Amino acid sequence: MPTATTSSTPNEVCGKCGDELGSGNRYKVRVENDKAELVLSWWCGNCTGGSQTAQCGNCSNRFDKAISANWITKVGSREYGWSTYCRYEDCWVGNIWYCVADKTANLTSNPFCTLCNKDKDGNGQRCRCGNGSERDPVHQSSCQPVLVFHGGGEGDDVFMGYEMEVEFGRRSSHEAAQFVREKLQLTEIAQCKGDGSLNNGFEVVTQPHTFGAYRHNTALWDTTNSLRDDFGARGWDPKTCGFHIHVGRDGFANGTHLHKFIEFIYRHPEEMMKFGGRKSSYAKFEDAWGFDEYDRPIFNIDFEKGTDLNGGDKYTAVNTSKEFTVELRFFRGTTKVDTIMAYLGMAHAIVEYTRDVLSDTTDEWYDWKAFDGWVTAHASTYPELAERMPSILGLSLESLNSLTIDA
Repeated sequence: MPTATTSSTPNEVCGKCGDELGSGNRYKVRVENDKAELVLSWWCGNCTGGSQTAQCGNCSNRFDKAISANWITKVGSREYGWSTYCRYEDCWVGNIWYCVADKTANLTSNPFCTLCNKDKDGNGQRCRCGNGSERDPVHQSSCQPVLVFHGGGEGDDVFMGYEMEVEFGRRSSHEAAQFVREKLQLTEIAQCKGDGSLNNGFEVVTQPHTFGAYRHNTALWDTTNSLRDDFGARGWDPKTCGFHIHVGRDGFANGTHLHKFIEFIYRHPEEMMKFGGRKSSYAKFEDAWGFDEYDRPIFNIDFEKGTDLNGGDKYTAVNTSKEFTVELRFFRGTTKVDTIMAYLGMAHAIVEYTRDVLSDTTDEWYDWKAFDGWVTAHASTYPELAERMPSILGLSLESLNSLTIDA
């Protein structure tokens, strides 16, 4: 690496091409002289622009590309954009972070190593939002984690992920988020994300699991119980919390199967709202019904399915605006494990029920009694669902918002 010096007097001609320089066409560029010293030279605008020089993103000094290997550090990719930093002024020190395993460690304000994407504890970065460390355990609401799939095979390839929104009242949510990070994020089961609709809380967002994988994930359920019992997390009684389930599109046999899945839910808005314990403008059902020219009610889910089963309003009972999942939004927040398993069971059961009735072209397939009988016949697979379904019969839609179970 050349020795740095602070030469110099402005030259009269471009140090690159030799053209005469005017006062408005003279730009400082660091170059090497014949003594392998780094000095300032003055180049014209043509030689400074284009691909001849690079500019530090911090101090704005320009450098001859010929010496960029020694004096310029680039970080990033084409996908996320390049950052260029000056080594001469040590601008790179504040912008590039190495993990503690590196002997030249310089882990500063950034929670992740620039090179290996690990945090100071040696844990891999799960997203691009910059959070997820012990200090900042709650990821940004828009961040997309690297997916880790749990389960699959043995006849079940329907993957689901859920968002469990919780509030903490006047208690600290930060320590609870640190707990979730330790128990679920570092084990790649779930992570915490922020949500603008919450007052003092976050949502626990799980990695994709099959229904069977959820049932056997004791770490997830132990953590959920601790959130409620030890940290005061609540999902049902706060008016701000919902519970959303994302069902992977790959789990459906074809477009017809997905259409029947969506249609079955919209054919039964009252049952779905009673089961989910929620009547909300964030999970609308009424937009599936309209009126014909004679003011007769008609059913239409074209707004949901579109031509490619992808589109529609986000705040509907089934959000189809996601590329890889459909989102069920009509469940009320909860931290009770049996209720969560009943919710997951409902989502999974509708997928499998509509798979079984794919060839049924009559209107009988979407009859609620037919579905209820199907669940009863599969009660060993869906015990929480089978137990919960009869309990909704005596409910009224008007009573949903006043139901309290402290969960």
